[in-house]
Amino acid sequence: MNKKDNKKTILIALCGLLVGLAVGYAALQSTLTINGTAQLPSTDDWNVYIADITEQEVVNATTKTVGKTGETEAHFTVDLEKPGSSATYTVTVKNDGQIDAILESIEGLDTSNTSEPTDIKYSIDSLNANEDLLASGQKTFTVKVEWLGSATTVPTQSKALNLKLNYKQKP
Repeated sequence: MNKKDNKKTILIALCGLLVGLAVGYAALQSTLTINGTAQLPSTDDWNVYIADITEQEVVNATTKTVGKTGETEAHFTVDLEKPGSSATYTVTVKNDGQIDAILESIEGLDTSNTSEPTDIKYSIDSLNANEDLLASGQKTFTVKVEWLGSATTVPTQSKALNLKLNYKQKP
């Protein structure tokens, strides 16, 4: 009877193991499907734009064209009379959305300054990449163009800057 009981126990254990392996295999082979929805913020939540460009100080110069060319793009063309001439503009960027933004990059400044005439330079003050622009906030900075006083050549008197501010959602 002892041998029979051992055989029965082994047979039941093997059957249990076989059923366990079958259930485990079936569980690993099944497909898990998860259904749900996600909602992206509306376009009203993102509203970063150049709100204003104001001429501040002009020395022996004439503003030819200054204005916005896109939500975060602006164009400056200034006629300068002689070395030492300059013009300064205040630019205001607003975030009227509900999402905090960060300035990823500033485009156009290097391109303008390396193009002819190189004795006329644009500069931006009080604005740097990686600066935050919080929801409902604003940022004011200056754009200045000047004909360097150290210039030894007389270039054409006009130079343009196409400025682009690349904002993205703050992580």
